Amino acid sequence: MRNQNLKKRIENIQDKARLLLGRIDSSELEAIKKTILENRKQISENMKIIEEQKSIIEELNELKDNKFEEFTTELLSDMNYETILELTKNKEIAFDENHPYINNIKFIKDLINFYIETEEYEECAKLQSLVY
Repeated sequence: MRNQNLKKRIENIQDKARLLLGRIDSSELEAIKKTILENRKQISENMKIIEEQKSIIEELNELKDNKFEEFTTELLSDMNYETILELTKNKEIAFDENHPYINNIKFIKDLINFYIETEEYEECAKLQSLVY
């Protein structure tokens, strides 16, 4: 019974589709086909670009994970204050006894201000213990 109802519904849909196609003249149909083909081509090109971008992102993440797993003193010495601050904010560099600015009050205050803005008060408390 259920299959018969399903078959009837499919036949109704097909009949309606035939009626609609009958109403469209051939020039309109050709224009629709052309548009569909152009859209498919565009979608295909976009998918290729997305795949390329995914591949590039994966490669960059691998490079980041492999080469910058630990920031060496030499690598950090080549970076400016702002870069090191951003890396520390993002927790890519641990703010510990090996950090190049561990004893720099301005750096600690800048970090505290960032953690206040982001409402990370536990981090603020840790940093305040270094200053006071």
